[in-house]
Amino acid sequence: MCKRFTPLSHDEAQDILDAFTEGKPILLPDKDINDIKHDVFPGKTSPVFLPDGKGGLILVEATWGFPTADGKKLIFNTRLDTALRHLVSGEGMWSKAIEQGRCLVPTRAFYENCKADKRYSERSDKERSDKRQMDKPQQAGKLNKQQSGKLIKQQYRVSLNGAKAFFMAGVFQDGRFSIVTTTPNNTMALIHDRMPLVLGPGETSIWLGPNFAMLADRSNLRLLAKPESDSDASEKEQDE
Repeated sequence: MCKRFTPLSHDEAQDILDAFTEGKPILLPDKDINDIKHDVFPGKTSPVFLPDGKGGLILVEATWGFPTADGKKLIFNTRLDTALRHLVSGEGMWSKAIEQGRCLVPTRAFYENCKADKRYSERSDKERSDKRQMDKPQQAGKLNKQQSGKLIKQQYRVSLNGAKAFFMAGVFQDGRFSIVTTTPNNTMALIHDRMPLVLGPGETSIWLGPNFAMLADRSNLRLLAKPESDSDASEKEQDE
């Protein structure tokens, strides 16, 4: 499940909206921010585009994730197949949001942990180095699994090939949003069994229009997935 992404700043998102409204080319700064301090996690706010009902868009700051009934967790990913069932039945958590609250989440990249690919954390590497210095000389090269650090899932940073930024499909309701997920394409299937519904060129209007379900198939979308040097601790959330 996607629980971290690199957002556009509010000013950058506003520039995109202004260019869209005026029919001008959308230009973004030629930079690639890859810093956890700039990233968004569930429970934090991020710029989101909503349709204004007149063929245009409005920019709002929304909180990522919907609280569960007991208020103890956040649901921050929305399975498209589940949302479609709720839409057809008229019941369920996503019935209103998928019908009336489809939105666009601007981002530079999102992150996903690979279930099969694991490694030892960098923090533990430092602890291992400290351990070597403390050990006696004859023990320095004898490190067992406990001494070599915490085994963690490898995290990948995923972006849209050839794009400085892109949109993920989302649903919005009452000041909160969730990122819509779908079946992974070939790139993402190597990492996870789900992927955010990334929108390619010309697909934002489809997502906001009546035929949005046709976007479930992301097989033709070209994504770039690069392993991160370290994996970040996550909170207790869930995907539904």
